[in-house]
Order: sequence, then structure tokens, then C-alpha cells
Amino acid sequence: MDALGPYLLRVTAAAILCAILKSLLGKEDTPAAVGKLLCGVFLAVTVLHPLTALRLGSLQVFSQDIAWEASQAVAQGESDAAQALRAGIKQRVEAYILDKAASLGAELTVEVTLTKDAPPAIAQARLAGRISPYSKARLSDILTRELGIPKEAQQWN
Repeated sequence: MDALGPYLLRVTAAAILCAILKSLLGKEDTPAAVGKLLCGVFLAVTVLHPLTALRLGSLQVFSQDIAWEASQAVAQGESDAAQALRAGIKQRVEAYILDKAASLGAELTVEVTLTKDAPPAIAQARLAGRISPYSKARLSDILTRELGIPKEAQQWN
């Protein structure tokens, strides 16, 4: 970015010089057309000159940097998507359990733990609150049958 200032200054100076020369040359004759052509070439060379400093190696490093940054962005996106999926599954399962508990007349708090697998599965359910023994047995059966949470992975408080 430090080289951008001098580059813009050179391009601006070349454009001003070309504008002055074009105004001095006139409008219709052959020398004016040749002068305008030369001004255009001069301005093009001034604008494109920094490209001569580029080396193939620097372009290769630049493309490698872009590829690395792109792979990092993809990895971050995949990680964010996996976290969002885990959060959505956890939220829906907890809401489902709370709904089933409410239908049985229980007032519970639920915390579901998921596995690290992809896609994640339910590893454990912690349930706490007021629930009758009958409702607890029914809800435990629902958790096992409908959600696949074995009784050993159900922690009741």
C-alpha cells in the first residue's frame, strides 16, 4: 500500500500532461491525431508499468495465500454449520422432551448432551424437577423408544 501513493501521483501527472498536450495540438489535422495517439500510448505505459515488477514467483505465492485463506474460510464455515446443526438438534430435542413432560403433568428442566459424531446423536439427557413416579416411568420409556436414549444415559434429579 505504500507504493500506491507514488503510483497515483505518476498516473495523475501523466494524465494532466497528456491533457495539456492534446489541447495544444489542435483538433483535426494529422499531427494532432499522431500526438493524441502518442499521449494514449504514454498514458497506457504509465498505468501498466507496475505490472512489469510482478514476478511469476510472487504471483504463485499470492495464489497460494489466496488458496490457504479460502481453505481456512471453508473450514470455518463448516465448523459454524456443524455448531448450528448441533444447537438446533439440542434445542429441538429439549423442547420435545419438555413437551412430553408437560403432557404428563411434570415440571422439568432438561439438558441434552450430544455426541461428537457427524451428524450428532443424543449421548445423555439430564432431567430435574417435579415428576410423579408413574410419569417418570412413562417419560423414560418415551425417551428410550422415541429418541433412542437408553435408560443408563438418562440422569434424573
